[in-house]
Amino acid sequence: MASMRIPNGDGEDYFEAEENDYGVINVITATGKTISLQVKGLDTISSIKLKIEAQEDIPCRQQKLIFDEKLLQDNDILGNFCIKKGSTLKLMRNSKGFMNIFIKIPAFGLWLRPRTLSLEVEPSDTIGSVKAKMECVVDVLIFNEIVLNDTDTLADLNIINGSTLTSMFKFVIYMEIFVSFNSGKTITLLVNPTYTINKVKSIIEREEGVPVDEQVLIFNKVVLRDSGTLSDFHINRKSTSRLCVDQGNQRNP
Repeated sequence: MASMRIPNGDGEDYFEAEENDYGVINVITATGKTISLQVKGLDTISSIKLKIEAQEDIPCRQQKLIFDEKLLQDNDILGNFCIKKGSTLKLMRNSKGFMNIFIKIPAFGLWLRPRTLSLEVEPSDTIGSVKAKMECVVDVLIFNEIVLNDTDTLADLNIINGSTLTSMFKFVIYMEIFVSFNSGKTITLLVNPTYTINKVKSIIEREEGVPVDEQVLIFNKVVLRDSGTLSDFHINRKSTSRLCVDQGNQRNP
């Protein structure tokens, strides 16, 4: 078992801090709540903050941990301050400089419903970094009817606590089409207008098990060639598109 002798905060006494020596310490929050954490003798304050974030959903950067009236630094080791089994730390929340903004996310195909996302940010964050924090990829953020540049900061744009931004998907457009089989079965596919007929066939093969080379897709009584796209054949979201699948009767060039 690895161990090392670590001086306490005053540089006087020493004690053994073993790498695999587990114990429980207590943390009292600003609201008076006490939480218990299982720690190791060589854990850093940074790792303790991660445990608190996982348990209490308080971001590490907002945490200030205090022991024996001393502010603990992220790279400090528990043993440096004789923090051992049963010790109690105080947790203060540093919210200075942080704020919450809201981002409206539009509907996107079948899998993304319209909703509003809340994000914790700093005024110095750029629009690019805000996009990176979002749970889904968006192309454009808009505030006060202005498209925001990735390099601008929230402070530059006068975006403050409680501001609401709107997001947009700029380039990718999806739509529903319907595929009718000879058996009478109809399925719904989520596709992009730029998809080729061959790609649509591949999706049908994946979803329904019909091999690509056994499919013939027909729209408006026209057999669709594999190299053409849905937009080439004017199959779009504005019309109700029904494609018929004939297995083995015809072949595309």
